[in-house]
Amino acid sequence: MAKAEYAAARILYDDGDFAGALEKLRSAYDLSKDPRFAPCITQKFMTYSIGRLMNQPDDANWANFLAQQAQLTNNGSLGSVIRTVLLSEAFRSRSPQ
Repeated sequence: MAKAEYAAARILYDDGDFAGALEKLRSAYDLSKDPRFAPCITQKFMTYSIGRLMNQPDDANWANFLAQQAQLTNNGSLGSVIRTVLLSEAFRSRSPQ
């Protein structure tokens, strides 16, 4: 839904309807506040940074915990997710393979 609202906003903006575009962008932003986003992006970034799949029994809990930590700092921005993962024990104690 958020992608469709964003696409509609771009069309309205290109047509010169700035007020309509702003309304659609606000709608897209509101729709994009999916609670699954932070844990998902955290898990994907952990997979990349740690260098292994996050498929161990406790990995989902670990990703959710780090996502909650990132949410507490800077409202869960991408930068706070990256910072939280890089400062995590899982990242700092990984071993090269």
